[in-house]
Order: sequence, then structure tokens, then C-alpha cells
Amino acid sequence: MYIKSNDLFKETHPERIYDNIPKPIVIADHLLTPDNMGSMIRLADNIGASEMCFLGIAPTHSLSKVKKAAASSKDNIKWYYTEDDDLRKIVGEKKIVAIETSDDAECIYDCELPADVAFVVGNESRGIREEILEQCDKIVYIPVPGPTRSLNVSHAAAVALFEWQRQMLGAGLFRAGAGLFRAGAGIGSGIGSFLFTKNFKDMKPKIIYASDEEKQSMRIHDLTFDFAKRIVSLYRDLRY
Repeated sequence: MYIKSNDLFKETHPERIYDNIPKPIVIADHLLTPDNMGSMIRLADNIGASEMCFLGIAPTHSLSKVKKAAASSKDNIKWYYTEDDDLRKIVGEKKIVAIETSDDAECIYDCELPADVAFVVGNESRGIREEILEQCDKIVYIPVPGPTRSLNVSHAAAVALFEWQRQMLGAGLFRAGAGLFRAGAGIGSGIGSFLFTKNFKDMKPKIIYASDEEKQSMRIHDLTFDFAKRIVSLYRDLRY
């Protein structure tokens, strides 16, 4: 049965992700259209970003269109325009991730996104300017399988932001599961990346420490809820 999103999220509390990690910052480089600016404000509000920064001059004659597209989000989040291109002044110590196609970009689904992050998207026709790209710590692209290979700027930002959320939730699940196992089995701290064997019959599961290459391919955020249930079950059996 359909329920409103506010009612669903009142029970699930997705905002609790920010109990453990900083809120992201979203930056857009010289956007052209008020509709896209408004959509970016709404998206930044959706993800719970601390602010939405537009590089460039404020479109004074079309700000009403920006606000209309942003809807109620215009009052929920800090958003502003700046002509200062020094990203460090905006983001501080956050890692800066550009969402762009470039010769050194990584597929967003194959890389580990930083927890403390600022995402940058570009102009609708020219993308992110080179002088802005040079300030970024990482550049990621989104693989587009359809015949139109370019994404709308707010769509691209949405994919990146919610992939980041997915990775952060996966990493939190991993840490919680690893903590339960260590508490139940009395193993101690150890390193965080390990694999459990599927044989739990003797309740002495092996721990296989992964190499750096294996860690990269293992991808913490690919852990499933089934995996978490196994950890909790193992913890209970070891405890009782």
C-alpha cells in the first residue's frame, strides 16, 4: 500500500547517516539554466548536504525561476553564488570529487568514494572547467549505456550522491558487523577487511585477511543484509 515518503522516513530515519559522517557539499560550475539550478538545490536538500554552491554570477533576472524549481528546498538548505574559483576556500579539508568524463576519470561504481566529500558538477554544454578539474582529488564518470551518452547535470549529481550514500551505508554495516564479530569471538581489533567462510557448522569460522588488491575488488559496499544477519547469528551463538 502506498504511503507518503515523509511517513516512511519517519520510521526509517535515513538522516541518521550523518551521526557518523560529515554532510557533503555540492558545487556546480557555471550552470546556465534556472531549472537546473533549482533542481540542484532540491537534490542537495534531498541528500542532506550542508550547502549548495554555484560558481559564477547570480542570475538576478531569473532567481524567481530558480526558487520555483527548487520549491520548498530553497528554505531548507544554504545555497549561494560565488565568483571565487578557489575550491579550498569553499570546502576546507573535504576531498573534492568531480563528476565528469576525462582521460583520467574512474568509473563511479569501481572506486571508493571518500566519506568527507564535496561533489562538483559542470556546465550543461562545456562541463567542468579545466582550472576547476585541476583542484579535484578524484574524477569519476557514470557509465551511460543508452544512445544519448550525456546525462542532465542534476541527474548525474543524483546518481553520484546516492551512490555515495550507498557506499557510506555499506561501510557502516561492515563496521557494525565486524565489531559484533570481534566482541563475540574475542578476536581483538585487527584490520577491517576480511572474509568469512560459509562453513559455520563448527562455529570456528576462518578469517582470511585480504591483500590490498583483494580489498579493492572486494568492495566494502557490496556487503548484503544477508551477510549482516550471518554475523549477528554468529555473534549470538558464540555468546550463548
